[in-house]
Amino acid sequence: MEQKQQLEFIESINQKGIELLKSKGYDYAGQDVLKNFKQMHQLCDLLELDLTKIEGVHMFYILLKVQRLCNLLFSNKVAKNESIEDTLIDLRNYTDLLNCTLNEKKK
Repeated sequence: MEQKQQLEFIESINQKGIELLKSKGYDYAGQDVLKNFKQMHQLCDLLELDLTKIEGVHMFYILLKVQRLCNLLFSNKVAKNESIEDTLIDLRNYTDLLNCTLNEKKK
């Protein structure tokens, strides 16, 4: 690959990344583009999640979906990426996966 091709390729990826940041930022945040990270930090701290345990990682993803759902339901936004229905289905999937992990640990 020549440098010109390399730079064009990297610029293309960077542009896609910027568009994704704009789109997802719209769905997840408001004025503060770091809001979802700050909220997740507070939730993890409040609930004393232990991210060294698989159950803690499951709970992180479940909380992330609940946070996304709250953003969509209470902001009156129409999602650009993942609909409310998709978020609810994902939330259910994450709880099912936690149930699988807990079941596997019993055995």
